[in-house]
Amino acid sequence: VAHDNLLMDTDIFALGETWLENDDSVEFDGYTGFHANFGNGKGIAGYSKMDIEAKPKTVSSETYSAIFFKTRHFNIIFLYLSSNYKKSELFELLDGWIEDSVPIAVMGDVNENLDRLPTVPFSRKMASLGFEQLIKEPTCTTGNLIDHIYINATMKSLEVYTEIDAAYYSAVIKILYLCV
Repeated sequence: VAHDNLLMDTDIFALGETWLENDDSVEFDGYTGFHANFGNGKGIAGYSKMDIEAKPKTVSSETYSAIFFKTRHFNIIFLYLSSNYKKSELFELLDGWIEDSVPIAVMGDVNENLDRLPTVPFSRKMASLGFEQLIKEPTCTTGNLIDHIYINATMKSLEVYTEIDAAYYSAVIKILYLCV
């Protein structure tokens, strides 16, 4: 990862399905790292070069992990969801973190495939909150789209766009935000 120029050129990124235990961490030069670890591929690690307004909020459990970053320009929520994540618990967390008037992106490995998006609970929840799913093509070699990026109307007004780059460890989804 440290040798991946696409990742190392970003201001903020996350790695999902980490295998780190509660007290473990992996750091990258120039970034401040935050970890929501749960071992056995169920954690997430977020990294930022940006000034953040407060220490990110982290949640890790057996079925999902999340990191919530607040920056001066936008908020971002990174997720890793197991297929059996506790929907009501996660949805309550998102309701507490999401503010309509703030540009926000919610992204990560949600393990819900493209061909079922309109009918799965996570996608329905995001649509009910006014979020649009930006990724429309497969993000892994099996042809599935399990890595998602959702943005609200406030973020969309900032003219963000996405770029998918295949990598040996997974697809890299980069959201680009242009500050005016």
